[in-house]
Amino acid sequence: MSSYLNTNMKQPFDMKQAKSQAGMLTEFTPIGDARAIAEIPELLQKKDYLGVGVNALSVIPVIGVIGDAARVGRKAEDARIDDLVSRFASNINKPVTQTTEYVSKNKPMNRVDVTHSAEELKGFDLKDELYHGTDEMFSSFNLKASKKNRGTNVEGAYFFDVKNKENALDYGERTIIAVPRSGLKTFNRQEKTPEVSPAMLKEYKNQMKKAYGSRLAPEDLDDYAKEFASNARTKWDVFTGSQKAAILKAGGYGKYVDGNEIVILNPSDILMKGQYSPLDNGLAARAKTAKTFVDSL
Repeated sequence: MSSYLNTNMKQPFDMKQAKSQAGMLTEFTPIGDARAIAEIPELLQKKDYLGVGVNALSVIPVIGVIGDAARVGRKAEDARIDDLVSRFASNINKPVTQTTEYVSKNKPMNRVDVTHSAEELKGFDLKDELYHGTDEMFSSFNLKASKKNRGTNVEGAYFFDVKNKENALDYGERTIIAVPRSGLKTFNRQEKTPEVSPAMLKEYKNQMKKAYGSRLAPEDLDDYAKEFASNARTKWDVFTGSQKAAILKAGGYGKYVDGNEIVILNPSDILMKGQYSPLDNGLAARAKTAKTFVDSL
């Protein structure tokens, strides 16, 4: 196997030749090794030497003990990722495809994309990917399920946008990739004067009565409502998450933004597009020992 990879090679990188050599190798190599070998040409072209190190250490016998350790680690990692992908595909009950991506520098991720029909995709903003971290396996968002955020947070499904998607990893080993329905009316908490419609103000007063009961005098309620109409903030923290969502929905809002958190209020306005699973950082660390080998390629 090692005869195909000349450690003294200094010629300009030839993508076609590298793919051809990888193809010959993968014809008689176990699936896990074949996957690693086939990725090397693309990784080299991208100058992803860390990724090349991971793959090279785990499939080339001449590396010795280090290679054996990487091989064992990668095979265990392959099994973990394959299990996650299998459970995800089974749970969502649709065909999926796999690729490798980087959420950020030096953070390789296994990405799985769900194959949806054109009819299922209709009405969703496919370019606006959102990211939700979780340790749970599910095929749709249940707003009543247990959460890692506070119960007073606006009730809905929480996401980060593409600029902040790495934050999703703080909430679980998997990151759900989703897209929102197009044209959702957005309430931005940072705006000074968000729109408060008469219907939204009516629901605000209704929820204030539930929160305070008989302790709230009618004249005080009117004053709070007048103030809320101008700033959409007055007494906001006295409400539960579901009360806040009810007020927002009454105003026609389907999306709530607070800082870098994006909340989609209705599960029907979310299409699950796929998932990310982080690859083992231990493999990345061991790959650094392959620098001498990689530099010779």
